[in-house]
Amino acid sequence: MKKNGKHYGIIFLRLLRKAALLINIAACVWLLLCFMASIWDVGDKPSYLSLLSFSNVFAVFANIFCMAFWLFSKKKLYLLFSLISLGISYPIVKASFGFNLFNTERAENTELGLKVMTWNVHLFDLGEWTQNKQSKNKIVEFIERQDPDIVCLQEFYFDNDNPNEPYTEIF
Repeated sequence: MKKNGKHYGIIFLRLLRKAALLINIAACVWLLLCFMASIWDVGDKPSYLSLLSFSNVFAVFANIFCMAFWLFSKKKLYLLFSLISLGISYPIVKASFGFNLFNTERAENTELGLKVMTWNVHLFDLGEWTQNKQSKNKIVEFIERQDPDIVCLQEFYFDNDNPNEPYTEIF
């Protein structure tokens, strides 16, 4: 009886390793497809592959998890799959996590800077949802007080019939 139980345990561990290997290969392919999506020029021929670039952080974490799994198993050599795919896709890993292992230069702090402002202006209260007639003016005054170098306005529109509404000429 013990012999059968031991036999089933060995079969289970082998199946677990095979499943982990398949998951590891899938994670590697996922990461490499994310890398391909980052260098693919979608201007020539758009595809669904370009949407994978939104998931590259998760693909990196999946490969790191697989590396950790293989590190604590008998088949340590399998962690090379994830290590190689992370090495190949290093440019997107670096861009996603903001580190550079091979650069020793440090940026110096200077007083010069770029002030960026982003704001969802909700069509400058076009529908008067706030019930405040001064909300358009308050938005413009606030932006002028902040004096940003770059202004990004979400839900901004341009009226061809009246170019002064909503303050297109001011901006």
